[in-house]
Amino acid sequence: MEEQYEVKKDIEYYVKSSDDECCSQENSISKNTLDLFLPLHSDSSTPIVVFVHGGGWMRGDKQAYRHYFSCYDTNLLVALLFSYYDGYANVGKSFARAGIACAVISYRLSRLEFPWLLLELTMSLLMSLTVLLTPLVFVAFVAGIVSNVLHRTEDNFNFTAQSGSILSYCTLLLLFSLFILWFIVCQNGDGYFIPPQAKFYPLILSLVVSTACLLVLDIELVSFASCLTICMVLFLLHSFAMFQRSCRPIVRHPSHINDVARSVAWVVGYGNATERYNQEQVFLCGHSAGGHLVSLLALDSNYLENVGVPLSNIKTFLILDYHKQISS
Repeated sequence: MEEQYEVKKDIEYYVKSSDDECCSQENSISKNTLDLFLPLHSDSSTPIVVFVHGGGWMRGDKQAYRHYFSCYDTNLLVALLFSYYDGYANVGKSFARAGIACAVISYRLSRLEFPWLLLELTMSLLMSLTVLLTPLVFVAFVAGIVSNVLHRTEDNFNFTAQSGSILSYCTLLLLFSLFILWFIVCQNGDGYFIPPQAKFYPLILSLVVSTACLLVLDIELVSFASCLTICMVLFLLHSFAMFQRSCRPIVRHPSHINDVARSVAWVVGYGNATERYNQEQVFLCGHSAGGHLVSLLALDSNYLENVGVPLSNIKTFLILDYHKQISS
């Protein structure tokens, strides 16, 4: 079935200048973008919804899965779930199918500080390894059963005797999963800004430390694999954490609100220029933290007036699952 809408993706609604606030550590990722969903037969009478995603001001994207597959976080399990349900993009599609234009926006995000950053990165690493290990363990388990069936005798079918072999397989599977994860990180295009030399940092350090243990402590090969696995986990976490600290921009209040106001200004200007929707019938909608940002725009008209948008253009503020009280 042919879709009854068109999508204009990754439109940059605001280009930051070097003297803007919070830009001292800005990288080439632009969070000031939106996806515009337009009904095929929209005209100057079509209303438009501007939707603001949630995520605690530190997570999220107009395409939710991309946050968990980017420099902000690498959580393959959450990314797969959001990708399956088409998180936040499904909002724009639903409105467009109903004959209502919709702009789903992204905005700059604040970052976690230690120790919460390390805790979140550790949880993301564990969830990513779960995604990678599950099929590998299943294949190894099936292969082990087939091998036992084909070669089993009454003398050698002893699970206790095979425990060391099982541990070795698990260690190798985990190590293999870590290599896959780091390969995904390094090959993730513009989502990561890891210098070429830094891409080999976890691998080289892990091999150096593990080889030193092998030579100095005279450990066995299985212990070497275990040592290499532990080192990879530690150096991966260190790389993630240092990247977050050095490459993510510092974003503080009221940058998030200003970004939302700028997106509304772009929507009003684009509607006025193209007449694809009615720029005087704008409905602001936000989920969770996005709802809080929308409520702040509703309560203080200065944010919109500062970017040239009269409050009269905003017909309704729709706030979904937002926090009514936030302590300082």
